[in-house]
Order: sequence, then structure tokens, then C-alpha cells
Amino acid sequence: MGELHGEVTLDDQPLPQGSLLFEPLDGKGSIGGCEIEGGRYAVTLLVNTYRVRISAAAAEPPAAAANDGYVPREILPPRYNERSELTADVRTGSNPLDFRLQSR
Repeated sequence: MGELHGEVTLDDQPLPQGSLLFEPLDGKGSIGGCEIEGGRYAVTLLVNTYRVRISAAAAEPPAAAANDGYVPREILPPRYNERSELTADVRTGSNPLDFRLQSR
């Protein structure tokens, strides 16, 4: 097992909240995940190499015909989530890794 931890920034500012999903590149083992709070994250994972998907949402008012709730809208570009090329190598022990994201 290894602990992956660090900072997630968007345009050089800490990402206030969001989530990270870790999918083993070799298809072996389990998927892991954690929350981003105040630009920081920490997760314990099996030793492996993972595809990393980062997601953060902003609430938007509903459309006129929608229900009364707010609808979340992804604020990060697809290159960090649905088409992510981000990876993380997790080794035994402490694994510091920062993610510096850009909105453009």
C-alpha cells in the first residue's frame, strides 16, 4: 500500500473542492478515490500505476422547465476527467504528487 497526497490547483489557485478517481492502468486491483478539500487530497491505494480523473462542479440554476434544485456543471476541462491522460505511480510508503491544472 502507498499513500498518495498533495495539492490540486486550478490556474495557480487551490481547487476548493472536488474529487479524484484512480483507475489501475493494468486493469488489476480496485478503483480508488478521494475528495479534494481546500486544494488538498490524500488517499491510500495499492501499489500500481493509475489513470487519474479529477472532477469539480459548480452549481447552476435550473432551466425554466426543470425542478427547483441546482444542477452541477463540470468546471474542469475534459482532459482532466472524461479524456484524462493524467497518471500516478503509487509505490510503498509516502507518494507526494501535486496536480497543477489549467482552465484553458
